[in-house]
This record gives sequence, C-alpha cells and structure tokens, in this order.
Amino acid sequence: MQFLEEEAQEEQFLEITHEEEKGFECGICMDDLPVSDVAIVDYCDHALCRDCLRNYVVTQIAERKFPIPCPLCAATKTKDGGSEWITENLIQILGIPEAQFAIFEEMQLVMYSVPVRCPGCRRSVNIDRQEYEENAILACPLPGCNYGWCKNCQQAIVQNGPRHSCDGTNELDHLMTQQGWKRCPRCKTPIQKTSGCNHMTCRVPGCNTEFCYVCGHTPCQCGRRI
Repeated sequence: MQFLEEEAQEEQFLEITHEEEKGFECGICMDDLPVSDVAIVDYCDHALCRDCLRNYVVTQIAERKFPIPCPLCAATKTKDGGSEWITENLIQILGIPEAQFAIFEEMQLVMYSVPVRCPGCRRSVNIDRQEYEENAILACPLPGCNYGWCKNCQQAIVQNGPRHSCDGTNELDHLMTQQGWKRCPRCKTPIQKTSGCNHMTCRVPGCNTEFCYVCGHTPCQCGRRI
C-alpha cells in the first residue's frame, strides 16, 4: 500500500514538473517563454508575457487611455469591432509602478463617477455616474452632511417638503395651501387677504378682476356676503 502511495505521489510530481516545463508563445514579442511568465487577459484569453503587457499598460496609462484594451484584440479587431479590456486585477498582478497605478485608479474613478461640489458642506465628492445621470435630485453622501439639491437649478431640497420644481410652482402651491392664499380667477396671480371683507379686487395692471376670496367666483357662489 505504501508503495502505491509513493508511486502516485511521484506521478503527480512528474505531472506538475511537466506542466512547469511547458511554455507558451507571447502574442507581442513572439518569444517562447515558461508558463510562469504568462499573463492571460480576462474574457478573450489572449496569452502575453508579463514584461510585454506591463510595458504596454504603462504606455497606455502615460497616454491617459482608459479603458485599456487588450493589445491583440485592438490589433486584430474582434468580430464585433470591439476589444476586451485589461482589468484592474490583472494590472495589479503585473506590478506596475505605484505612480502609474494611481493614475489608472484616477482614470477609472472618472470613468464610473462624476465629481461634484456639495452646495451644503462645500466639499467635493464623487457620485456614481449612473446615479447622477438618472436622478435630478442629488444627496451628499459625505458623513455629517446629507444635503440635497437639484442638479439642474442647484436649489436646496427641503426634507419632507413639496415635490421640487425648478420654477418654484410646486413649492408655491404648497405654501398657498398652507397659508390659505387664493389665486385671481382671471390672471391666476396669488393673492393674500390680510384684513377686511371677502370682496377682493386684483391689483395686477390690466386685470382688476373682482371676486369672492372664499369661493373665488364673481358673483359670489358660496352664499357669503362679500
């Protein structure tokens, strides 16, 4: 039994050694290299040597190109006309210099987020690009802020307030309802009664409509004296 186990271990060792001895041809320099030097691009599975791919990635970053396409896909143009991209995980495996990796992260951040300045706390923050494009109302995600504003008109959003409108229509309607204000039945100008009877006269030039402040009609239809 021990002899069989030792024989199996020896076969496994020989198999591993054989795999390590197998090489591959780099798609850029065309050299035959050991598999320990291989870097495989995700999705397209193109095999390149790490030195070639590292130099290529560093050059692409220096030229501020993002996302970084697979060099073989870009050269041969895949059937759909596109290219597979070099992922962040692969770039980390390649071990590019820290300065270049910092630039890569910055470009990646710009690709998927939008930098904005919160009008509330006056600090800059990056917001997810999809969220920014799909929503008109933004909320500052920074701790201790929670300020909300409209990205179109930059007005503040009142918590638990009326539905926002850039021209203030909804906010004014909400305020009029709270205060009991009325609108002129002709020109629709907001009118507030401060004292006196319910008989109102619109002071807007060219209007001068008379109406009942209670029911809004002329003559009064609510049965109250105006």
